[in-house]
Amino acid sequence: MPLTFRITSAYWRLLAAVLGSLHVSLALIVAVLSVLVAAKPPFLADGEAFYRDLAAVGAVCNAVLLTLSARDRGFRYRKAHCLLRDEIARYEQDSSFGINDLIVARQKGLAMIDTHQQERAAG
Repeated sequence: MPLTFRITSAYWRLLAAVLGSLHVSLALIVAVLSVLVAAKPPFLADGEAFYRDLAAVGAVCNAVLLTLSARDRGFRYRKAHCLLRDEIARYEQDSSFGINDLIVARQKGLAMIDTHQQERAAG
């Protein structure tokens, strides 16, 4: 049974890492594209159409970055992972700590994640 909780914890950790990486990647892409559009270096292209396209791609990436909230979602998954990981360690070390306590910890972790999803739906 604890294996199921370990898998859930590892999945939450993976989602936290992916969402955090996505957030950083999109932010870097937006920054680089903004600098390129502002500087318009002649070694890339001479036409205005190229830089207009770069600006459009940058705007789309910025919109995705702002609406996705990857950093916030990643933080919630990380918090849920840490909670469940700590409770699994407690389960393995404390004989008075049972499976029901792990189930409660998993439900608390899911509530942390779902709270954010409910806020996005309401907003």
